[in-house]
Amino acid sequence: MRRPAGDRAADQHDAPSKRLRVAVFLLGDESFGIETFVLNELAHAGAYGIDFEYVCLEQGAIYESLCKAGATVTLIGGRMPHQDLKFGLQHLWIWLRRPNCFRTAYREVLEYLQFRRPDAACSHAYYTHVLCGLVKSRVHCPMIGQFHKIHRTGPLLGLQRALACALYAWAFDRVFTVSAASRDSMWGPVRHKTSVIHSGVDIESIRRSAEGVTKQRGRLVLVGRIDVLKKQDLAIRAVRLLADEHIECVLDLVGGPPAESDPYYLRLRSLVGELGLEDRVVFSGVLSPPYRRIASSEILVNCSTQEAFGLVIVEAMACGTPVVAAEGGGPGELLVDGQTGLYFEPGNPAALAAALKRLLADANLRSRLAKGAYEDAKQRFDMSTHMKELRKQLLRCCFKGGH
Repeated sequence: MRRPAGDRAADQHDAPSKRLRVAVFLLGDESFGIETFVLNELAHAGAYGIDFEYVCLEQGAIYESLCKAGATVTLIGGRMPHQDLKFGLQHLWIWLRRPNCFRTAYREVLEYLQFRRPDAACSHAYYTHVLCGLVKSRVHCPMIGQFHKIHRTGPLLGLQRALACALYAWAFDRVFTVSAASRDSMWGPVRHKTSVIHSGVDIESIRRSAEGVTKQRGRLVLVGRIDVLKKQDLAIRAVRLLADEHIECVLDLVGGPPAESDPYYLRLRSLVGELGLEDRVVFSGVLSPPYRRIASSEILVNCSTQEAFGLVIVEAMACGTPVVAAEGGGPGELLVDGQTGLYFEPGNPAALAAALKRLLADANLRSRLAKGAYEDAKQRFDMSTHMKELRKQLLRCCFKGGH
């Protein structure tokens, strides 16, 4: 496959002697977190002896981005018409209906693996998890499931999670998760097949892109799509509490809703009006990348506990912006409270307001947290750390611990 020139140059000097070919199966329309994850790996793979081959079921955001980045992408067709079905229910639906799109995708995935014979195959989405599992018995290729979410126990009283995880255990030789929180949400035997490889971030590149940005006094930023799981309403209520104490600040909500008619988005707009915060809350829409906006803010706020990782937290660490985050989920393992950021009790706007008040009033604390976070991010979340761990785990999977 073709790779960026920078990677090819790095290959000549630094690439390990044993190169690994990994087929990556994607729907083709993934965006935001998964798109960033995949593109980061592509940009650094060559220097670590990994050649990714991408297979997409349809043209979409990630397909276009991969082509633009210089990757060779195979388009096979066969996208499912019901992507809203969850993993276990989708699997049953596939077997009961056997739609033409499924037969097309199954045949193409099988033929691709039999012809190309990669060292390993990796899947990032529920439907491609199913496809890889179904062809597994007919190819000699380790199957790896990459998971970017936390499995919830609520739906169908936990039966959905149990069914999905039983299928993961059957479908994959190994499972990689982006955090311990994601791994721990797995159920049953699949957890024993699971390794944690934190998402990688190009720390120095982000740092350079944020150079020269001046911090704006009292600016808070929350980056993420407008979604109930992101809990932007919690941050808005905290700003109201700060305003009641005459603490000057502005909350910048960076990210857009699925649609202008989205109920949660409309609820947020209404809440801002009800609380009289029109001059203290700004809806900035999607900014890509958001690094300079993060760097210009005094504090990054993260209210979600349902994320498996929390990429924007690490981006803020790279930008030199201290973070106040809810303690839970993936974000709950990214910071060291009081050393690289501040945590607050999840779902508690008063606790968030107290943490923000403390940080806004103490420039020395902001500086100390930002410095500690940057150094920690370089050690734990830089792409070099991610790629080294990824290669090590791939070698174990492909060659039973060979080097």
